[in-house]
Amino acid sequence: MQYRQKEGEDNLRYAIAKQLCEICHQYDALFLMNDRVDIAIAVGADGIHVGQTDLPVAAVRQILNAHGGSAADYIIGQSTTSPEELEIALNNQVDYVGVGQSMPHQLSPIRLRQGMNTLVMPQKIWIFLGSRSAELMNKI
Repeated sequence: MQYRQKEGEDNLRYAIAKQLCEICHQYDALFLMNDRVDIAIAVGADGIHVGQTDLPVAAVRQILNAHGGSAADYIIGQSTTSPEELEIALNNQVDYVGVGQSMPHQLSPIRLRQGMNTLVMPQKIWIFLGSRSAELMNKI
């Protein structure tokens, strides 16, 4: 599970992340923190997800190595919305790539650019980003 909260106070974000991480681990599920490597370390997250305009993946690894043990023990993923961003993520040697937004939702328009709809690279895990409902899942 990935926890993503762009707005709000850090103390609330931390408290929610801590609770979610504990619940995930209680059920042997992975917990990833979006954007905030500091909170990921503090709550014992299994990994971190960053976007193209967030901390660079190299900086995330440096922080994890300095304060979270070994970066190799964490799952690191990166978002992509174009073939160029995909190349950046693959060069960053992330564990998974988030492709999307694959479906529009009420909060933001679709951003998936031409060329991202026919990707086949079995050596990576692909995560398609965007809001989901039962109705939309059938379309995917």
